[in-house]
Amino acid sequence: MTPEALANLKELELPGRDGPKQKEVLIVWDIENCRIPVGVPAREVEKAISNAFLYLHRRKKAGFACSISEESLAALSSAYGRPDADYLKTHTKMVMAAGGGKYKSSDTKLLEEIESFVVRQSRDDRTAQSVLVVITGDGDFTKAILQAMDQGMDLEVLHPLGMTSRNLLWVIWGGV
Repeated sequence: MTPEALANLKELELPGRDGPKQKEVLIVWDIENCRIPVGVPAREVEKAISNAFLYLHRRKKAGFACSISEESLAALSSAYGRPDADYLKTHTKMVMAAGGGKYKSSDTKLLEEIESFVVRQSRDDRTAQSVLVVITGDGDFTKAILQAMDQGMDLEVLHPLGMTSRNLLWVIWGGV
C-alpha cells in the first residue's frame, strides 16, 4: 500500500471526524389531537416528520410512537387504502386508542413512551444528547414535557393552531 493510501486510512481513525455523536430522538405523535392533513397520505406525513426531525439533522431514531383510534384508522384505510395504514403501522409504534370522547387510553400509552425515554436517557446520562419531539396540542402532555425539559433534553413541539391547551402553550413559551 502506498504511503498516500496509508495516510488516508489514518484520517479515517481520527476521533470526531464524523462530527459529534448524534442525538437520539423520540417522536411522539398524538394523531387524535393533531390529525393527518386532509388529502395527504399518512406515509407522506410520516416521511415528512422523519425527514424534518431525524434525517436532515443526522440524528438517531430512538422511537416514533403515534396513537390512533379504531375509527380514525378505518377512515385512514378508507381514504388512502389499507397499504397506507399498514405503512404507518410498520414505520411507527402505533398505540390504539380505546375510543370515546377524550381518547385518554392512548394519551396514557404515549405518556408512558415519553417517561420511559426520559428515564432511560437520564439513567444512561444521555439527556443532553436527547431530543423529544411531541406533536400534540393536548394539555395532558404538559407534565411529561416539563419532566424532559427539567432533565436537560432538547424539546420540539408541533401543535395545532387554535386548539392547543393553554397550559401546554405556557410551558412551550417558557412560562415555567
